[in-house]
Amino acid sequence: KVGIRLSQDVLGREFLLQSAVTEFSETPEFQGKKSRVVTFQKHRGKIYMLESPVGQTVTTEMRTTLLLAEFPILDERDGWLEIDWNAGMRNVFFFGELHASDMEGRGHSAGLFSVDVKFSFVDGAEVTGDNQIVIRQVAQLQLPPHMAKDATNPTVEVKYYLTLYQPDPSFKPTVSKGATSMAFFEVRPQLTKSGGTVTYATKFHAGKPIVFAISANTPPEFRGAVKDGILYWNRVFGREVMKVVDAPANVQPPDFNLNIVQWISWNDASKAYADMQSDPRTGEVLHAQVYMASVFAVSTKEQLRQMLMRGKLGAAGGDGKSAARTSGLSLAGGGTAALCSLDIHELSAAGAPAAEPLLTPTVSDAQLLKAAQDSVRATVAHEIGHTLGLRHNFAGSLGGVLPSAEIEAAFASYVKGQPATRMPASTVMDYLPLRESLLVGDFIARSKGALPYDTAAIGVLYQGKDIDDDDVPPFCTDSHVGRYLDCDRFDNAGSMVAAGRDQVALKSDQIAHLLLEFAIAQTKTPVGQQHAIAVRRLQLNPQLVARLVLRERHLLYRALTTAASFVGVRRTMPFDGPMRDKEAQKAELEWLDKEFKANGGIEKVFAALPDDYTDRALAHWNKLLSDDKYTQGTRTDGTTWKFSAGEIKRLREFGQVVFAKLKETLVIEDLLILGGVASPDGKLVDHPLTEELARVLEARAMHYVLATVPGGETTIDMGAAGSKMIGSGDGLSLDEIYSLTVDPNTPLPKGGLHGSGSGTKPAPGPSGPSGPSGPAAPAKVEAAKIVLPKFVYPLEVRMAAGVLLGGGRAEAADWGMVERFRVLQAFNKLVSETLAGKLPAKLQPDTLPKPLLRWIIEYKNVERALGG
Repeated sequence: KVGIRLSQDVLGREFLLQSAVTEFSETPEFQGKKSRVVTFQKHRGKIYMLESPVGQTVTTEMRTTLLLAEFPILDERDGWLEIDWNAGMRNVFFFGELHASDMEGRGHSAGLFSVDVKFSFVDGAEVTGDNQIVIRQVAQLQLPPHMAKDATNPTVEVKYYLTLYQPDPSFKPTVSKGATSMAFFEVRPQLTKSGGTVTYATKFHAGKPIVFAISANTPPEFRGAVKDGILYWNRVFGREVMKVVDAPANVQPPDFNLNIVQWISWNDASKAYADMQSDPRTGEVLHAQVYMASVFAVSTKEQLRQMLMRGKLGAAGGDGKSAARTSGLSLAGGGTAALCSLDIHELSAAGAPAAEPLLTPTVSDAQLLKAAQDSVRATVAHEIGHTLGLRHNFAGSLGGVLPSAEIEAAFASYVKGQPATRMPASTVMDYLPLRESLLVGDFIARSKGALPYDTAAIGVLYQGKDIDDDDVPPFCTDSHVGRYLDCDRFDNAGSMVAAGRDQVALKSDQIAHLLLEFAIAQTKTPVGQQHAIAVRRLQLNPQLVARLVLRERHLLYRALTTAASFVGVRRTMPFDGPMRDKEAQKAELEWLDKEFKANGGIEKVFAALPDDYTDRALAHWNKLLSDDKYTQGTRTDGTTWKFSAGEIKRLREFGQVVFAKLKETLVIEDLLILGGVASPDGKLVDHPLTEELARVLEARAMHYVLATVPGGETTIDMGAAGSKMIGSGDGLSLDEIYSLTVDPNTPLPKGGLHGSGSGTKPAPGPSGPSGPSGPAAPAKVEAAKIVLPKFVYPLEVRMAAGVLLGGGRAEAADWGMVERFRVLQAFNKLVSETLAGKLPAKLQPDTLPKPLLRWIIEYKNVERALGG
């Protein structure tokens, strides 16, 4: 039996009530809820818990009551009241602890959102030497419909912390100023007597040591890396503020008196995250914890392979999520539920191609362990930054001093044990691709310096510095993602144009290696709870692979549209806002123009895949399959795997199928991106850059629409079919055949297929009197032979190429018009040379040779796509 007692002397006095909910999924996941200042009152044989009205009302002239819970009194003697805590806490308050004004506004909310408890019990309680009560309640929740997902009634542990409210008078709150040049986490806005609100940033007491404990189960080889990630912030503060201790073996988060970095031994975890709780009136952080999963500490090639595969499998159409899932309650309730959730799937998807050098046979286990430790250093430093109060800065990559073009060389040197002298980001508070993250981890391990944004943000929050916005590196946070094209998670350092161009080239070149790793993971080293499949059962989604490869090209195209905005440009402009939109757009276009010119222009940035791409990728695939270093290995459990000779033979067959299909899919995806199909929310800007784009697209369309296979022609002998049609008056025109064939709802012409149906009449066009719908033909011809050219690209590719110069997708009404006219003219010239004088005026489709009928229908489809 657990008895909870309150002295009658404290009725009416203020207590600090904090709570944290731990959900039991694959591993326990904890999350702090809104801290409250409460009082207890006795009324008619019961104890009631009320939230203090301070900060909840603008006036004290009228009584304000915020009722939270009702507790039965079990015993009353000797000045003590024993209450039934479990009976009183029949609901769990799920309002989030943290606030972000740029996302949730500056309005006040009492935050009384709660979830009903179906049944529960108090599992334990303790009173500390500081007169604190810590109560553990185990409960099954009855979720409302909008929260119920996989589990309707999840079991949770709710840990309550109750102590007399005694704020530190020496703590100086910092008023949060929003999210312009930097951003901090906040406690909930409080009402003031003037009728407004005040919102304080969260931070530790700057005058006290900030002590973090490393959980006892942290592997010895990673304890130093965790410690480095914590102590990095001493370099940021410029003095010793952070201290590290070992957590007792029986202590685990959330702990209300200890800041903990909790190691979770789970290689299939999905994320790392941070959590903290503060004084609700001042913003002083009272305790914090970091959930650090071992998946970020891959120290063998097989572990690294499986981590990278989380991104690759998702891209290739596999599961990609392993056994991990997002906590069903982690985003429930009001407010910002979590400080950060660094998702390993996103990290590995962004970093997979570039991190391939770590998988090469020449990399030693010692080098891989160093990389794993650097991953931990960077991740821990990021999460500790959150507990210190710092929000994300996704423009950290814009403030890096290591150009995108030099990152590959810098990473190659890193793999060989040579540290980078320049960093790809200005902060650890960005989400960086794996390659860049490892460089930052190495910087934390080797350097004595700090990154500039971190220093500026800590200076403002903890030291009260007034730093001019112009002196702060580029900044954007979660609320800016989507508003600015260069504010993105896991983007590359420096120039967005250079990084986008290089990433597409890198992933295109490494596609064979990527897909071989996919095959290994599916057949020999399945991720998480997946089962190994036979090589002959391999399959993937080529379209998703194409989207992975060309993701950055999509962003580069959007950069040329009216939907694009760039934080790296706009933050340099005074008075940025609606009144300066035109000036900002002009500055952005000038910046883009310089970026594209510096990187080879539109043609090079949007370079097409070479015609021999399939052959080169297949040759690379077969070369890898001929190397024992890539066809055998060791699993994470120590067992070995190897492809048999038969499996290698099947993998070579798989490559033949995959790369033939992938080339077509990549081309179509590229054409859809450049045709604006993937970016319908913005029009191409009226600028010389888009005029250059039109010329590039003209050449691209000419190539894909008109390219034919030398010697691949098909000869059609019209013979008796042609003679039968000569002089027939009840056949169909070319347009009528097309409309009848492609639209099954079109009514048959009078008399059936031989009747005189109606169709779209061709207008005069560039190919002569017959216009783009086809060449004029004499009424009667002798039987002829028609030589049909074979096109290099299939119909789907040629139709996709037809939309490249489509009208109505640019600010300028005449954009692409001349280029489109020239493509259409060239296309109809080819058709005219093929068919002119060889067809009667009226055709009977049931007597036409099938290859000719199909060729004509495909011609009409492509012509329509071209705008004819």
